[in-house]
Amino acid sequence: MEDEYYRQQLFKLNEQLNKLAHTSPGNADKELIALSSQISQTAMQAVSRLSKQKNFLRKQQQLRSQRLDLILQGAAVTIWELDLKSKQVSLSGELKLPNSLQVETQNQQQLSMWLKRIHKQDRQRLKSEFIRYLRAEKAYLDIEFRMYDPLGGYRFVQCRGIGNRSALSKCPTSMAGTLNDLTDVHYLDADCGLMNLNYFSDVFDDEVHKNDQLSCIVINIANMHDLSTMLSTQSRAKLMQRIINRICKARRPHDLLCSIDKSQYVLLMRGLDSSHLATIAEKLAQLLNRSLYLDNQRLWITPQVGAIDVKAHQLASAEQVLGAARSIFLELQGKHQASALYQQRYRENKRLQLETEQWIRQAIAHDWLVPYLQPLVDFTSCTVRGYEVLTRIEHPQLGLIPPGQYIPVAEQTGLIVPLTEVLIEKAVKIAQSPELHQMHQHPFRLSINISAKQFHQRSLPRQLAMQLKNAKIDPQRIKVELTESDVMENIDAAVGIIESFQSHGIKVALDDFGTGYSSLAYLRQLPLDIIKLDRSIVSGVTDNERQSAIVEMILLLAQRIDMQVIVEGIETQQEYQYLRKLGANWGQGYLFSKPLPQDEIVHKIPAIEQQLKELNDMSK
Repeated sequence: MEDEYYRQQLFKLNEQLNKLAHTSPGNADKELIALSSQISQTAMQAVSRLSKQKNFLRKQQQLRSQRLDLILQGAAVTIWELDLKSKQVSLSGELKLPNSLQVETQNQQQLSMWLKRIHKQDRQRLKSEFIRYLRAEKAYLDIEFRMYDPLGGYRFVQCRGIGNRSALSKCPTSMAGTLNDLTDVHYLDADCGLMNLNYFSDVFDDEVHKNDQLSCIVINIANMHDLSTMLSTQSRAKLMQRIINRICKARRPHDLLCSIDKSQYVLLMRGLDSSHLATIAEKLAQLLNRSLYLDNQRLWITPQVGAIDVKAHQLASAEQVLGAARSIFLELQGKHQASALYQQRYRENKRLQLETEQWIRQAIAHDWLVPYLQPLVDFTSCTVRGYEVLTRIEHPQLGLIPPGQYIPVAEQTGLIVPLTEVLIEKAVKIAQSPELHQMHQHPFRLSINISAKQFHQRSLPRQLAMQLKNAKIDPQRIKVELTESDVMENIDAAVGIIESFQSHGIKVALDDFGTGYSSLAYLRQLPLDIIKLDRSIVSGVTDNERQSAIVEMILLLAQRIDMQVIVEGIETQQEYQYLRKLGANWGQGYLFSKPLPQDEIVHKIPAIEQQLKELNDMSK
């Protein structure tokens, strides 16, 4: 409105000036002076008004620019512009993570040079998406890809953009858009703050082709799951950070530490030979093996540290490295050492384990499991009073597979549970065998080994009792055998489960007694019916006075507390006669019979009992 006012005023002044031009000069001087003054004043007002408008627009532009900068900073994006004629790329703004994607020279760079910074596996995909947009097959460009970071490693970037199209050719002449850094989303383990397995894989794939001395150390916290169950969420986070801090004490400044999962970490290391690698792995194991205080309680970590010389073993991918690490962890199970350097035989052991696992699964599915019986003999009556039922796999092509080959694998994989279930079913049928009943004047007993995994299933005693009831078998004829490791995990729970078996009339024995450092303590804590002396105690008893005294003490102690003792692993006549003098009344071993199929045992029983009579006659 104000601009229109000045325009009309100037128009009127211009009309007056035209009229004045047609009057006589004498009369027009004063009017001309006054009119000129009005024109000058009106023009100055108009100029002042335009200057104010210009300043106002400049301030508005500055405010808009500031707001746009704030928006870009808040969105953590970089603005890019592309001139399709000159193929020049311009960047502005900053990424959320280190500003490593900026171009170096005056914020501009040739498109071809910029594309070289994109991960080679993503480069062609980006070109294809770009061409699709230029051909108007897509409304806008939107793609995610990895970029090399000059500071080391990679950034994961989302690129979006759109272009101005020519009215004639309909082709874009220029493009603009944003780069958004998604590194945190794709590469960061939010729980511990380390880069994750995806990042390790990408860096490893790049390094393995250009580094002649590349190594990895993989750390597994074997008891992390158990520790996590007893800790709060905050305490678990603290524990994880304490573990990472200890690992960082052994790593070098340029080593890459990544998280595989909540219990495993991997170090990518350059320029180390095998001896130095093994030294660092051992140092890591020592650091992690120390106890720590957390929330007023003392905790112990169970580390397994595997050191892998990548180039020496020609490992070409992160998955192969992790496979090698798993084979190391298997080797470390049950051993006192906490670290090991990867060896080629570990791979062969892993292959054998996988093959054995398949045999076990096939044996369960196709009923290749055959029960073998080892006689339990009564020294006093010279009779076979029962049998330990053992599982054997008879492979149709490979023949009999030794238990030492498949039992450890079955325990590691959890297949020991279905194996034991099949064993129980077959033991029930053996208990009903008419042939065996004919060979015994009294009902014979059967012993069944129960795995640790199955022992801690609280429903097992009831299920076994129900099977025996349905088969009309007196539960007094059945004995379950546990090992020390079965009860060590939780003594209180073990007592409850043992009592549950006994409440159903099923007897409980502790197998391999004497192999554990605290075995004698179990006689006081556990309500056992039977203990079985391990072969390691029996062997050499005739020549070692101290060992002989220990066996005699156990036999006397068991007698005082009314507990049956079965001596395992009797192999010679001298051992038998010496054990008889010490007070042993029950036993089993190769002296009498090795484990055999049922039909062979049936025919061997008379010979075993005759052998016992002859041995007793010799000792008189």
